[in-house]
Amino acid sequence: MLKSLYGDLRKDLSVTTEVINGYYAIVLGKLAVRKAGHEVEYLPVVIYMALNLERRIQSMTVAIVDLQTLADTIRNEPKR
Repeated sequence: MLKSLYGDLRKDLSVTTEVINGYYAIVLGKLAVRKAGHEVEYLPVVIYMALNLERRIQSMTVAIVDLQTLADTIRNEPKR
């Protein structure tokens, strides 16, 4: 699936987890961001992809996430 991504995103993305279910996919990983002076910072990233009937990407969202905030939110979610 990631072969359809191209350019710097694919080159600088390290995938740790892929979740594919029906007509959506979620990719978790880290994205290398190069700064002035050749410093590299790694940011946690989530990529959400909605797929069409042919399982091609219909829409995509790429987001840098704060993992601590995400974990706290999940942990503090009221039980249903």
